[in-house]
Amino acid sequence: MSLLDDKWKGADFRQAPVTVNGQDYPHAMSTKLGCVRTWNISYPLPQGHPRYFKALIGLVDLKPGEVTGVTYRYIVDGQEIDGSSVSSDQPPKQITISVDSANFFTIVVTTDNGKYCDSATMALVDPELAD
Repeated sequence: MSLLDDKWKGADFRQAPVTVNGQDYPHAMSTKLGCVRTWNISYPLPQGHPRYFKALIGLVDLKPGEVTGVTYRYIVDGQEIDGSSVSSDQPPKQITISVDSANFFTIVVTTDNGKYCDSATMALVDPELAD
């Protein structure tokens, strides 16, 4: 079940191809983070949904020489499940989070507020619910 839709809350996602670490991804969503310290981006899960949230998560390429980073925390029905960090000079990370029987999935994004944080754009590639 693709989550390339407008049900995400807390961010203005744009559905369009993105480039992460030099590789193009045609089925993606992105949102500009800027230097806001923390973002909470949530998705209301439909009844009877598949058991896992799966996606590649990363940062859209910046200009050459610009590097910034973010930390992601994954929260299911208010409980922190996992987390990861990524910088704009790394490939996206594959995430698989159990959301079995859950009602809400949240990604908490914290920027590093580094020199290029105003250019940071989060990318979700092929976000889906799957078994």
